[in-house]
Amino acid sequence: MAIYVATTPLSKQLYELDYEQKQLIGIASKYVNEYQESYARTPTDIEFSQWVSTHKNDYPGFDGWAYSLQTSKYPSDLIKNFGAPPKNGYVLEFWNGDLMVSYASWSSRKETAYITESEYFPFGSRPISILVFLGMPLFMFALCLKRRVNGA
Repeated sequence: MAIYVATTPLSKQLYELDYEQKQLIGIASKYVNEYQESYARTPTDIEFSQWVSTHKNDYPGFDGWAYSLQTSKYPSDLIKNFGAPPKNGYVLEFWNGDLMVSYASWSSRKETAYITESEYFPFGSRPISILVFLGMPLFMFALCLKRRVNGA
């Protein structure tokens, strides 16, 4: 497993949105943009989640989807791919059935979202995942040796 984690290329970080996802992101983006115009600020994640939950009947695609709104502390690999966010930029995150997908509002590629590197690794990053997958068997081996030396 450690070898797999260490050598797996991250070639699929760009995610092409399907028709329904594009529609739902368009609806959610419209809400956020209108909110920004009305209140001169971006809605909080809680306000956005409340809006999603009250519109599940209006837009059935929202039902069962995990959506969130991120307005700061964007992953560095997302910024590297889409550039620095503008002052009113935001990221819509949603569950695609396998991974959390991030859609940057400032992206010029409107049909493309992003899967952050941390989504690919069980412990959030490649180095930590490698350490765990290499370290755990070594730790267990050391425990077995210790037990055998002590005669148990």
